[in-house]
Order: sequence, then C-alpha cells, then structure tokens
Amino acid sequence: MRIVFINSCHPDTPHICALRARAFAEALAARGHQIILLTEPFEQTGASTELAGIPQMIKDHDWLEPCRISTPFVSGSSLPAVREGRYPALLRQGLIALHFLRHSGVFEDWCRGTRPYLPVISEAFEPDVVWAVFGHTGCWHMGQELARVAHCPWVADKKDPWAAFIPAPFRRLIAGRFRDAAHLTTLSSSHLDMMRRWNAEIPATTIHSGIPESFLSPPPENATTEPATKSILLCGSIYDSDALQEFYLSLARWLDQQSADLSGHISVAYA
Repeated sequence: MRIVFINSCHPDTPHICALRARAFAEALAARGHQIILLTEPFEQTGASTELAGIPQMIKDHDWLEPCRISTPFVSGSSLPAVREGRYPALLRQGLIALHFLRHSGVFEDWCRGTRPYLPVISEAFEPDVVWAVFGHTGCWHMGQELARVAHCPWVADKKDPWAAFIPAPFRRLIAGRFRDAAHLTTLSSSHLDMMRRWNAEIPATTIHSGIPESFLSPPPENATTEPATKSILLCGSIYDSDALQEFYLSLARWLDQQSADLSGHISVAYA
C-alpha cells in the first residue's frame, strides 16, 4: 500500500511525541509498504522540504524506509505568540477561542504552509490511505484535506487524550468536523472510551505503541506463588531527571518507615 502518515513532531525530535508515527511508519516500510511521513520541520524552525523537488524525490526514493517530508509554518502569524503565552491572558483566551471556532485549533499557520504540498503529494504518490496522528488538530485537518484531494480514506489517530487538549466548549463541535474519518485508532482503551463520547459512529481500534501484548495479558492461571520480590514498573516519560530522582528518594523514605523489612524485596524499573 501507499500510505501517508501525518504527525506534528519531526521524526528526529527527541521526545515521545515523535515516537508513535515514526515507529509505525518504519515498521510498515519494513513490511513492504511505501510510506511518506509528513511532519512539521525539526523544532518547528528547521528547514522544510522544497516543494518543487517533491515529485522527483518521491520517484527516486528507496522505499525500504519512509520518505520524510517536512512542511513549513507560514511567517508573520500571531499564532506562535498565542501558543507560547506571550499575550495578556484575556486576549490570549479570546484568540484561542476564535481560532478553535474558525480553524478547530491554533496551528493554522502550519496548515497554511502545508496546503500547497497536498496536491503535489497526491499527484506524485497517489496514496491509498492517510493516517493522521493527533498531536494537534492541524494534523487531522491536513489528513482530512489530503484524503479529499487524493480521493482516498483517512484514519484519525488519538495518541493524546481529547479532553486534555481541546477546550471543553469546543470538544463536540470539533469532533463533529472530523466525523468523515473512515476509522479511529487510539493509543489506549481509555482514550477510545473518551472518544466514543463524541465520535461513537466511527469504527475504532486501540493500537498500543511501545507496549508488548504480553504486558497487557493477565498472568497464567497457574501463577499462584507470590514472588519473593515486589516489582514497581514506571512506564512512560518522566521528562525530568530531577523528578525521577525525587520519586526514588521518596520511595526510599517510605520503605524506611514501614514496619516490615522490605529492603531487598522491592525492585524498581523505569521503561
């Protein structure tokens, strides 16, 4: 298949926001599919892919790996200042509300920079499907618009919780603007349950990224013996080494205060 993945974070970004789309793109390329991974530029200010060179780039690409395309933010927009909180609070809230009403989010500067690329990618690549990852609603907009240009279905992916990123007054309105998605994929079952409140009509599947199925399976029925060591597993991104150190020190203080001697019987792993 020919698939376009759309994600907010450039695949070289050293952050969890880049992982899901990059990993799926690389995995599907390894299975023989032709994959374009379309993202913002690295750190939002890096170089974008030259629009005029994309047809030849697609023609010459070695499809053993995803073809990376970075599309620019338009210059002169007030949206970077809105996103970074550089406006007074009331003015900023008003601008955010206006952009959610008009554009379903605050990344229209990236959408405007990306739109000229969509017909070029459609004509040169002829995608079978578009898979857009919710890093922000601009990714869904571009997935939706590319699918319309290319006359193919698009899949809306939710790696982040809808309620945490969409202001409450706009959640149902904006979810309704994307109800033409052919399918909905989510990072977790809780994300899926949340999205069913607004997009119950879209067929949906939970696809975990980075977690083996064995982690999610119940223990074998014959596993009745209590292990000698209790395990604490931190799974996710702490982001801050000082916060991780604070967790370990707090755990140590708690263990010291327990009546039973737990030292040597607790193991901690951070994945």
